[in-house]
Amino acid sequence: MPDACARNGNEGGNEWMLDLITRPGDRVAEVARLEEPRGTRTVLAVVVHRGAEPWTHAYAVRRREGRPGASVHLLRVWPDDRYDAACAWTRTLADGGAAVPA
Repeated sequence: MPDACARNGNEGGNEWMLDLITRPGDRVAEVARLEEPRGTRTVLAVVVHRGAEPWTHAYAVRRREGRPGASVHLLRVWPDDRYDAACAWTRTLADGGAAVPA
């Protein structure tokens, strides 16, 4: 099965987002960038947090142009390193399979 996160990868220019949801040693993939009305951009990302035990999280990080800060929405949590499953699930959101929380 192809890597669901490979479609967009980490395209750069998202350091603001990475600082919000990652720490050193985490595995991160930007699954999609969604353009929304009124200059709002949402980035869907998957992060495998590597602490004492790995946890995999899917996030929607929303930023409005011209405004400081961003909002972080934790969409789903998987125990262990479930990178491929999380990427596939998050890709369905980007492809219109479900609504991204506001």
